[in-house]
Amino acid sequence: MMYVSPQSHMELWDSLCKTDPKHTRGFSTRSGFKGTTIDAMWLVKRMTETFGPAGSGWGWDQSTREVSVPMPDGQIEMLAIAMVKIWWWDSSANERRYVPEQTGSAPLVLKRKRGPLLDEEAHKKATTNAFSKGCSYLGLGADVFMGQYDDNRYVQEVSRHYAEKERAVVETPKAAKATGMEPTYRDDILDADTEADLIVIAESIGKDGSLSAAQKASLRQLWAEQKTRIAMNSDD
Repeated sequence: MMYVSPQSHMELWDSLCKTDPKHTRGFSTRSGFKGTTIDAMWLVKRMTETFGPAGSGWGWDQSTREVSVPMPDGQIEMLAIAMVKIWWWDSSANERRYVPEQTGSAPLVLKRKRGPLLDEEAHKKATTNAFSKGCSYLGLGADVFMGQYDDNRYVQEVSRHYAEKERAVVETPKAAKATGMEPTYRDDILDADTEADLIVIAESIGKDGSLSAAQKASLRQLWAEQKTRIAMNSDD
């Protein structure tokens, strides 16, 4: 999948900052704090839509550990700690870009009426927590982290936004004709013989403000397919 550095500092943020309410849920902590959490798989989907498949277009480096923390009541609580550093592949620079490392935590032992229970999902929860924070640095789920989900009117507005997007997808003909410069870019991509040629084309597409988001997404997919073909041919 092709990703080209945006021309505007806020372009990527603005494209990711609205969270679909259907993929959120409320939560509360033992301290009484109430908030909103985002479905981690929805975050993965949005990252994939933007940067390509996990592992090639984007991914993360991770390390985990366990720590003991003294509590105010004198007891010791064991926590799973995860450090996650999200990266994505920037084709225009031909290198990985990184989000600052984020830390997440989760209790290793859950307190139940029947007694303490070891949480086998603790490391996964800690990783998800750190991953969600990292995504927010790109703008993904930023409205939740900025407290905008505390405003019911905002949530209703975002719900309408995603409902309109879904209707547009259904109403758009599957065989929609390419318009504007899209056909030219498609021809250029298919005629490219080297990855260097593809990078030049990617830069042009990234700077072309006349292309819609759907057109750019379609060109990204074709670009990735052509890149794979070139790589396979070079191996031969």
